[in-house]
Amino acid sequence: MASLALPYNWVSPHDAFDAVAIAALGVFGGLGHYCLVRAFELALALFVSPFNYAQIVGAAALGFSFFGQLPDAPTFLGTLVIIGSGMFFFFAPRTISQSSDQ
Repeated sequence: MASLALPYNWVSPHDAFDAVAIAALGVFGGLGHYCLVRAFELALALFVSPFNYAQIVGAAALGFSFFGQLPDAPTFLGTLVIIGSGMFFFFAPRTISQSSDQ
């Protein structure tokens, strides 16, 4: 939906560095999504999903590195909820449902 506003709000890159940075963002973003899809094809989601939590740490590190921004209390709380729920499902006992068609 946001792409509908693109023709009215487009700003051309100011120099070659901006153009290369935008292209690199697209290439690396696409490559990252491809790798994530392949990981889910090759392994159970139960084992792949916890690696997504590294994105939270990476985003916080980049936010601090580039903008000097530290995560605030609601961000920490949300992060704890996300990681806690993932850990709950990872360590929770699993039950196998059996059909009654035997």
